[in-house]
Amino acid sequence: IGGPKWPGGTGIRRATFHAILLEAAGRVTASLRCGLTVTEWRDDGKQIDVRFSDGSNAVYDLLIGADGLNSSTRAVLLPDVVPSPSGQACWRAAVPRPAGMDRTHLFFGGKHGVVGICPVSADLAYMYIVQAYDGGRYDPERLHIIFAEEVQGYGGLVAEMVKHVTDSAKVSFSPLPAMIVPKPWGKGRVVLIGDAAHANPPVLAQGAAMGIEDAIVLAEELSRTPDDMPEALSRFINRRHDRARRVVEASLQLA
Repeated sequence: IGGPKWPGGTGIRRATFHAILLEAAGRVTASLRCGLTVTEWRDDGKQIDVRFSDGSNAVYDLLIGADGLNSSTRAVLLPDVVPSPSGQACWRAAVPRPAGMDRTHLFFGGKHGVVGICPVSADLAYMYIVQAYDGGRYDPERLHIIFAEEVQGYGGLVAEMVKHVTDSAKVSFSPLPAMIVPKPWGKGRVVLIGDAAHANPPVLAQGAAMGIEDAIVLAEELSRTPDDMPEALSRFINRRHDRARRVVEASLQLA
């Protein structure tokens, strides 16, 4: 998509991706504090006073809630806005990277919508199942057994790789919710971005990309009018809302 020398996509371990982002953030003026959460804030219309879980507080121009699908910031601002089930769930299990595999392999035509194997490092891949989901629960101690049962009847690489799925701790089962927060994605000097504002099933593989777009567009608009926060936030939401809504709706249609 980006040109002949750029792959259309690539796999990477989440921890490796986090390390790249952490290194990049460390090169700017960001102050990174782990294990710290926002407990409350007070917005006087000109600045926002934020109190943290260690008892400290600080004053800012803007509070950005980029705290994910189960955002505690959104829960305070918009307690009635919660994710809804999409009717799908995804299984993921760590497996060794098959010899010679240089791209994601997708398997269609079985009892599930998609079964895939995705390489993420020199020696690691993960196998996943996308399936219809009725809201039931699974025993966390039997996830590896249930995973193997779900791919019974598949052959080839799927049958070979599932032999390595022997530990429930290395199997993830996740219902896939969806949500689009109505405009204006916040109130006053608090704004939501990323999964806190819009979430969709990963069928378009656009979740992280949409969050990154939010951050870039927000930075652009704040830079255009740094002395007029309401106007910058208004332009931000006008640029982002319909695009995010289209991605959520298209993902739900595919799901």
